[in-house]
Amino acid sequence: MSDNSRRGFLGTAAAALAGIAIAPGIRLIEIAAARAPDNSIDMGSGFDCFDRKSYTRSGAVTAEQRHWRNLLKAAMSARGFRNYFREWWHYEYAGAPRRTYDFPILPRG
Repeated sequence: MSDNSRRGFLGTAAAALAGIAIAPGIRLIEIAAARAPDNSIDMGSGFDCFDRKSYTRSGAVTAEQRHWRNLLKAAMSARGFRNYFREWWHYEYAGAPRRTYDFPILPRG
């Protein structure tokens, strides 16, 4: 188990779901908005930043950053996705099967 898994930021089931596109990481982009270094809207932390500032409802972000997070959450929730509370970008489709896969990935030989 990775350090991020132990700290609660990344679970093995979540990683498996992300790998089959049931739990995509989502960002907003607006044409005239202030940009983060990766060219997305500034949401208060970077994508895959494993820090409490990445919590969807973190108090360590500005009012504008909270607005963008809330807008993203509302749009995704309206289409049946659930947010993982420790990662503002992490959404899981509520209607997806809860199946995970556990097998080794071996190099081709």
